[in-house]
Amino acid sequence: MATYNRTFTHEEKENKLKKFNSVYYNGDAKNWKISRLPNWMEFYGNSLKKELDNKLPKYYRKFKQGTIVMVDYGVTVGNEMAGMHLAVVLSSNDNKYHKNIITVPLSSKYHKGYVDLGYEPLLGAQKLFKDKISNLKKEQNNILINLTNCIKKYISEKTFPLSSETIEFLEENHIDYSPVIKHKKNNYFNSKEVAVIIQKDKNFIAAIKKINSWMTFPDLFKLVSYTDTLIEIADSLINLEVEIKNAEKLRDEIYKYSNHSYVNVSEIRSLSKLRVSKFSYLSGNISISKDSLALIKSKLLDTI
Repeated sequence: MATYNRTFTHEEKENKLKKFNSVYYNGDAKNWKISRLPNWMEFYGNSLKKELDNKLPKYYRKFKQGTIVMVDYGVTVGNEMAGMHLAVVLSSNDNKYHKNIITVPLSSKYHKGYVDLGYEPLLGAQKLFKDKISNLKKEQNNILINLTNCIKKYISEKTFPLSSETIEFLEENHIDYSPVIKHKKNNYFNSKEVAVIIQKDKNFIAAIKKINSWMTFPDLFKLVSYTDTLIEIADSLINLEVEIKNAEKLRDEIYKYSNHSYVNVSEIRSLSKLRVSKFSYLSGNISISKDSLALIKSKLLDTI
């Protein structure tokens, strides 16, 4: 990389950001690019910080040529490819030390110059997502059953009895126990409510464990053990709910390609592997055929 010796003052940096800040903070929120700027700048800032702190991965995932991946092209200028798109990896002889891959984006709509791949590329991906989401929901149901059994085992009449000595101990240490000992069973079946309730439980447990003598109260020890178990199960439920929503979002993206898939060869570019989505059950598990790959290469030669 060429060296750049120009050093900007703080004032010069602020001046150069004025137009960007105006667009960032005051731009039309309904504009596609403006609406995606915050997430893109967060990703860019985090990635740059890791790079400057030498905290980037030592090894990267290896991609086979023809693999279909989900890529974040970011917020670009003009008509350059932008946002999240499925793309075909064209890099050959990739390895774990390579930080970048060469890709061409897929499209569900035809434009002049695009390569028509027909129905082939994403038929496997649709089945993959159907099976994946089905398995995730089965896992979610099993967690809900465990959660129900946990509540039934420890909770009687929706309250957790504490002795007067324990209550006095909690009050002397200014620990609010009321949100924790009155668990409403149905709250744990709604992920939004689970997140709020579990955070209160975590705060409660953290406050108790700061006091060395808490384990001398048998009923309190039982409550903490129960709540720790409940937190672990509920955290799994919350994380799984997020994974299901992300999988469904990607599934819906893939269904756009149910009729035909096209490749925009004019947008061939080298991208950091950091831009590849972490949905491992898609990235690396679906590939186009050798014939489709040959079509893309042929079109690239014509374009160049």
